[in-house]
Amino acid sequence: MHTEEEWEALRRCSPKMLMTEAEWFDCRDPFHLWQRVGWHDRTCTDERYREMAHHWVDRVRDQVPYAENYLQEHFWAYDHWRRGEGPPIRELFPIAGRSFDQWQSDEYHLIPPNRPFFQHGGRTVNQMITALVWGDWGDCLLAAQLASRLLHQRYGQQMIDDEFVSHFHDVTGNPFQPVNFEPSWRTSTALSLARGIYDDNAFDRMPILADALQDAGCENESILRHCRSEKQVHLRGCWVVDFVLGRR
Repeated sequence: MHTEEEWEALRRCSPKMLMTEAEWFDCRDPFHLWQRVGWHDRTCTDERYREMAHHWVDRVRDQVPYAENYLQEHFWAYDHWRRGEGPPIRELFPIAGRSFDQWQSDEYHLIPPNRPFFQHGGRTVNQMITALVWGDWGDCLLAAQLASRLLHQRYGQQMIDDEFVSHFHDVTGNPFQPVNFEPSWRTSTALSLARGIYDDNAFDRMPILADALQDAGCENESILRHCRSEKQVHLRGCWVVDFVLGRR
């Protein structure tokens, strides 16, 4: 257990990896949140990071215009891998010969108007899928952020960093105030609702789940607020749904 002096020394050495609760909620850079929970707390399991990574890839794909249809080959292989079909994905997306850190800074520059997107963005999309396939969640997130920025620069697509931040809040909850989930809240109604939300990807039912939990005696403000927030983006791995289903 670290003393207060030791924690302060750690914060000075690596300010991005350790943050206060207020900094956690104010932070708008999803990679900084990853550094906090991914490298320091290890709050999430690989399964939950994988669910987030799939959403990162899907959101980037939503922004790729039809004119860049050559990228569909990457996404085609990715889709087959998710369905358990096609050739071994790691043969199609081998680990790059140089690390992500060695080339990521180049991708932040604006794409010259006479240069096609693929000379920068295509490599970033490839890196994003490669990182997901090999379980490198931090690299996957960085590549997704870079792809979003490049698509914004070239096509004016909406930046999606705020969505990625919301993903972290949905999956990790508040790492500074862990919630003790009472077994008595896990009623048959709450279980049925949570299972349907998870299986059907029906997160519009989250307010109904909040009502069911409250009927079961749950008055935890963090749980109820998370379920009823209109701004919160939900995905499989949501900490409240997983608590109800006994997945965490």
